[in-house]
Amino acid sequence: MKNKDLSRDERDDAVDALVASQSSSNIKTAYQKFKMEREDVESQNAQKISDIAKTLSSDAEEVFTELTDTLQDKSLTNDEIKTKVESIEHGVSDKSTLKEVMAAVHKVFSSVAVKKTTTENTIFLK
Repeated sequence: MKNKDLSRDERDDAVDALVASQSSSNIKTAYQKFKMEREDVESQNAQKISDIAKTLSSDAEEVFTELTDTLQDKSLTNDEIKTKVESIEHGVSDKSTLKEVMAAVHKVFSSVAVKKTTTENTIFLK
């Protein structure tokens, strides 16, 4: 679902309703598998975030936590996330801290985008 005005929670609810209205059990099964995989990835990310945060300087850890909390906030729209991330980035005066934080964020979220895209494509291509 590509509506930019919806939060991730709202998009998930809309997709849940759409899938529930489908008669195909294959679609419903694939969607349930996708949701379980996404929950597993989110759980793994929580552990990664915790592990990575421990390796950062105290200034970087604070910014990293704020960024990862924002990126995982399902109640925000994509535009709200973008605005908050930009605000957080602009609030960091030490650019070496920002570089450290962004490298850490990339370690957590770059693999998610690939896996999520692959899984979503699998669901919608069947």
